[in-house]
Amino acid sequence: MSEERTSFFPSAPKKQAPLTHLIRDSFHLMGRKQAISFLRAGRPETSLSYERLDRDSDSLALSFAEMGLGRGDRAVIFLPKCVSWVVSHLALLKIGAICVPLNPDFKAGEVEYFIRRTSPSLIVAGIEQEKIVGEIAPDASLYRVDASAPYESPEPPAGESSPEAVDGIGPDDPALIVFTSGTTGRPKGAVLTQGNLGHDARNVIGIWEIAAS
Repeated sequence: MSEERTSFFPSAPKKQAPLTHLIRDSFHLMGRKQAISFLRAGRPETSLSYERLDRDSDSLALSFAEMGLGRGDRAVIFLPKCVSWVVSHLALLKIGAICVPLNPDFKAGEVEYFIRRTSPSLIVAGIEQEKIVGEIAPDASLYRVDASAPYESPEPPAGESSPEAVDGIGPDDPALIVFTSGTTGRPKGAVLTQGNLGHDARNVIGIWEIAAS
C-alpha cells in the first residue's frame, strides 16, 4: 500500500514541488481511470477520466490565456458546485494564475469587498452569480458557465490543443487566495503557494492512504 501511495506522484521530488508538476504526473499515471463522478439530485450525471480532465483543463487554460490571463494574474471562481469548478481551477493552475474562490451564496456587498481586495483579471461565474458581478463590476472580464446544465468539454481556441509550458513556475509562486471567515473583523486574504498546495496534497494522500490503484 505504501509503495502505491508514493507512486501516485511518480516523478515528484521529495522536496517541495509545485502543485502543477504533481498534477501532470498524477494525470499521466492515472490515464483513463475515473477522476470525477458528479451527481445531481443524487443521480450520476457526469464522469470524467484523468485523461479527459487533463485535456479539458488544457483547453480551458488556452481560452483563459487568449483572454489575456497569465502567470501571477488573479482570477475569481464564483460558481456553484459543478464539474466546471474543478476544470477551471486546474486551468488556472496550469497557466500560473492565482485562484480566488468565492462562496456562490455570497451577497453583492460581500462579493464587492472581495473583488476590490483582489482586483481580478478574470471572473468565472455561474448564471445567477453573473447577475451580481454585473451589478458591482460591469466592466470585469467574465467567463460564463451554465452550472445548471450537464457538463460539456470546452473547445480549445482554433489551431491549439494544449497550453505552452509556463516557464519558471516554482513552489514559491502564489496559487490560491482564501479569505478568513471575518468573525473578528473584515475577512483577510491568505495566500497559498504552489508548494503549499503540493505539500497539502501529499499529506492528504498519506493520511487517507490514497493509492494509485
